[in-house]
Amino acid sequence: MDVSQLAAQERVLDLRGAAFDFAAEPMMLLDPHSDRIVDANPAVCALLGYDRALLRQMKISALHAGQVPALIVFTQAVFDKGSFWTTSLTPRHAAGNKLRLEYTGSLIPQDGNPLVLLAMSDLEQRRRRFVDVTAEDHMRGGIAAWQRVERVFRDIERENQLILRAAGEGIYGVNAEGKTTFVNPVAERILGWSAEELVGADIHSTVHHTHHDGRHYPHMDCPIYAAFRDGAVHQVDDEVFWRKDGTPVWVEYTSTPI
Repeated sequence: MDVSQLAAQERVLDLRGAAFDFAAEPMMLLDPHSDRIVDANPAVCALLGYDRALLRQMKISALHAGQVPALIVFTQAVFDKGSFWTTSLTPRHAAGNKLRLEYTGSLIPQDGNPLVLLAMSDLEQRRRRFVDVTAEDHMRGGIAAWQRVERVFRDIERENQLILRAAGEGIYGVNAEGKTTFVNPVAERILGWSAEELVGADIHSTVHHTHHDGRHYPHMDCPIYAAFRDGAVHQVDDEVFWRKDGTPVWVEYTSTPI
């Protein structure tokens, strides 16, 4: 083997070492026959709370006090099948608490004693991720549903506007506070006021403030406002509305609560 081949092999080994060290998944390299932790990547150090140098000095069984039989069964299954996973092993954190993890072991054949590459997954962290993903899915579904509803209301509003504009009668809307909410083009022509001038204004004070004989017309006497109080339809055929230029116009109107 020449120098270039040796250099290439060294680069491959360096890349493998970097992949182990920089992996987001916690991993350890184990020698089960000697009950030894050969190496541990930074992610597993953070998970278990131990320094890397200390883990390299520890026995595998020391992380699994009282679980040696289960550890042997897991290791033997990895040797027999080439890979195996379990959630029955609960290693101890450096602080003393047991961790709920999933172990996935892969056999690494080599001269002498084979090694086991052990990958660990935090079950509690996995559960939280699942909850977050589920919540995000629900949120997205909720947003999509609201967007569909919003589109429906926009379509209804568009249709209503078309109906109002096409109507041959003057139509305007009033809310419970007496403020104008919409005015169609026919009502604009009859009253001489533009929709921009009337929307948001007190419609009674603007166009219905005085009887035809000059008497003041209080809000409380207006049949239009009565529709809010009694929920009934009111029809009137002998009153006047007042145009923007101050002239009266005789009207027939129907006040319908919505």
